Amino acid sequence: VNDMFGMWETVPKQKASKINNITWKVSVNVGFGYLVRLHFSEIGLKMAKIGGVIFAVHINEMIAATRADMVRERDDENDIRWYRDYMVVTKGHKEEGKRDVVICLQSSDEFIDGHGPLKGFEIMKLSNHDNSLASPNPVPSSHESSYRTRQNLHKVLGHRNMIATLAITLLVAVNIILYISRQIWESGGVEEKENMPSARAVRLCRRFSLAEIQLATGNFSDAHLFGRGGFGNVYKGLIDNGGETVGIKRQKLESRQGAHEFLTEIETLTELRHVNLVTLVGYCNEHGEMILVSMISTIKHENVIELLGYCVDGGLRVLAYEFFIFYAIGKKGFKASEPGLALSWDQRVKIAVGGAKGLEYIHEKGQIHCDIKSSNFLLFDDYDFAKIADFYLRSRTTFSDTLDSTGLIGTVGYHAPEYVTGLLSWRSDVYSFGVLLLELLTGRKPIDHTQSRDQQSLVTWATPMLYKHGVEQCVDPRLNRNYPPEAVAKVYDQYCFA
Repeated sequence: VNDMFGMWETVPKQKASKINNITWKVSVNVGFGYLVRLHFSEIGLKMAKIGGVIFAVHINEMIAATRADMVRERDDENDIRWYRDYMVVTKGHKEEGKRDVVICLQSSDEFIDGHGPLKGFEIMKLSNHDNSLASPNPVPSSHESSYRTRQNLHKVLGHRNMIATLAITLLVAVNIILYISRQIWESGGVEEKENMPSARAVRLCRRFSLAEIQLATGNFSDAHLFGRGGFGNVYKGLIDNGGETVGIKRQKLESRQGAHEFLTEIETLTELRHVNLVTLVGYCNEHGEMILVSMISTIKHENVIELLGYCVDGGLRVLAYEFFIFYAIGKKGFKASEPGLALSWDQRVKIAVGGAKGLEYIHEKGQIHCDIKSSNFLLFDDYDFAKIADFYLRSRTTFSDTLDSTGLIGTVGYHAPEYVTGLLSWRSDVYSFGVLLLELLTGRKPIDHTQSRDQQSLVTWATPMLYKHGVEQCVDPRLNRNYPPEAVAKVYDQYCFA
């Protein structure tokens, strides 16, 4: 029997097969006290005693009664209390709703007669501090709530009005989608304009489409791969129906150079023209890529790789340069395992002179190369001519006086001592060029991890050697003394000056 003030529950008779743990859960209102009365069966208690069964009754996980408790509360031999009362309080506010009172009968063994010693229990609700037994109004079920909502909608709108409302909602949704699409398209156009070089650079430098770049490189196939640099991979390509051979540099994804630096490089290279600088032909900027197409730079100078054109479209960045059959002196000139590839003294001098001319021109134009090293000096078939490539060009008028940890550039082994302080100037290029001269003189790498620790750094090893033993003790042995001593001394003097 259940009502708002209490309930009575008779313990159902269980089957005799392996019943030793029975649990009841009764939902009660929060914020009230409850009197829980447990009624015990005389037969069940006697059978438990005969069978040696130990049992316990738990209320909300606390022991309420055991067989031993029943024995201790006998008044005389024939008088045993067959019920016991307990107080249970459900703390909280009654607005919280319902909470379970859990009554559990546990036994050490199965009940012999098919039911335990607990015959039943009562739970009686007690008034709270406000002397009230009232419960909060029941919350309607979700099903009832949704049903009432649908009924109200039908009454207010009716079938025809509902159809009209849905049609209007659909039209509004379509307009919102079209508006967002237009905003995205317009913002994409603005972003593309922001990723474009200046009008002057566009006039002087060609813009390539990604399709042209893919056609020129066989979709960046390994068959066209010509080398790798700090910017990324270099590919040999054919443009203008095969009429022009170019070098195409594709920026690697992990490169530290971003869109701003990419465009700055285009702006700078289209202004610089020199025989010893690689000329930029053009660029490509599509789908997150940065690609340079070069013929060896618009730093118009015979010793600088010229830029031929570019490609910018959706984030892909490509620069196209003039192409020569070239070798990086860091790879062709200093392989001790291949003495036949060693450069002659005359070739090394021409490389040094050509590189110095290109570097001088860059500095005269107010620029800093920032990554002078042997692998950025490109040689051609006769090894008699060098061009500077792979620029991190920075303007001396716009370049910050210091670099933070995210702006580190250049190559280990070529950094000037002041680089560790964050300072960078044209003198940093000169110091790096001095290390390059030392490479040409000794035939050793700037950093060689195969050497002992005190000889791994070329500068650290060579400086005391030159002072203590003289310059001839440090000259590349592969030259077989085929050099004029006074010329070697002159190169040494230039190294010391740098």
